Amino acid sequence: MNQKNQFLLSIQAGFSAILTYHYCMIEQLMFPNWAIVSALLSFGSDSSSKLSEVLKCSMHRVVGSLIGAYIGLCGHFIIAALITDAFTEIVYIILFMIFSIASYLAMMYEGFRLCLVSSTIVLILTMEDHDPFMISLEYIYSILSGVIIASIIKVVCLGINEYYIKKRIDW
Repeated sequence: MNQKNQFLLSIQAGFSAILTYHYCMIEQLMFPNWAIVSALLSFGSDSSSKLSEVLKCSMHRVVGSLIGAYIGLCGHFIIAALITDAFTEIVYIILFMIFSIASYLAMMYEGFRLCLVSSTIVLILTMEDHDPFMISLEYIYSILSGVIIASIIKVVCLGINEYYIKKRIDW
């Protein structure tokens, strides 16, 4: 990737982060930071120049985040069901198993990189809070917001770029 493309991609990423933050403030999301991080991760992970590749990568991020959140939520319920005051050491074994499963999925399928991140965040956040479903839903909504906004920006910019290539205008 040449310097001009890197510069344009960084401008798109910055615009995506600002737009995601603005959307999170309008919607009053609990986790705007994770929405912004997911939008920026969407730009940093690939530099596809085909619409089908952009949409495929975006879909993988969404599915990976959903799978990771589900794994984290399952881990929370396993820990809640098995842990008693006399048997707290099993928490580390369960955490190890949950993180290993999510890590395996993240390594096995390149598009599922957010699986490990989302499972970790959901599991840790739900261990600290009393309402695991609301935390999970808010986190998933934040992640999906960032990925979808970044995907829209990528698709629009890709369309503009292809228009200028067809018109042979160098910008």
